[in-house]
Amino acid sequence: MALKIRPGETIEAIYRQTELVLVKPAILILALLCIPWYFGIRYNVIAQYAPVFVGWTLIVALYAGLAYYRWNTNRYIITSERVISNTALKLFHVTITEAPLGQITAVRYHSNGIFSTLFDFGTVDVVIAGVSEPIILTRIRDPHAIKEYIWKIAQLQSPHISNTSK
Repeated sequence: MALKIRPGETIEAIYRQTELVLVKPAILILALLCIPWYFGIRYNVIAQYAPVFVGWTLIVALYAGLAYYRWNTNRYIITSERVISNTALKLFHVTITEAPLGQITAVRYHSNGIFSTLFDFGTVDVVIAGVSEPIILTRIRDPHAIKEYIWKIAQLQSPHISNTSK
């Protein structure tokens, strides 16, 4: 789905989830492919059950495609006027949330666990005035720098925001 830019609006930055979120599905995909094929070759039953092996491989390939699609579709866009979250939870379920930069009241980030701390990725929450839930940028690289960038651009858009980022 293409992002519609308003007249006079420019894209300032585009962020996406770190590639490391694909490690878990990749390990699962390798296990789901290698284990059946290993035993099929070891016990010499590939020829006898060829349709089952090919069918299973296609199902796993579809799962791999879905995992990549979800990762590729999740984007977080900062324009000169708004912050936009484009997330896909399922194949035909895309959610786009946006808010004007002038309504940002707080920006915070958190990084949980040793893996995300070692590889410097985390979650940035953008709190918007009048909205009950923040816009959440999940599993992105260098969350501290992105938080600071969003806060800086929000202050430029709305000078009445205090200089203290949260």
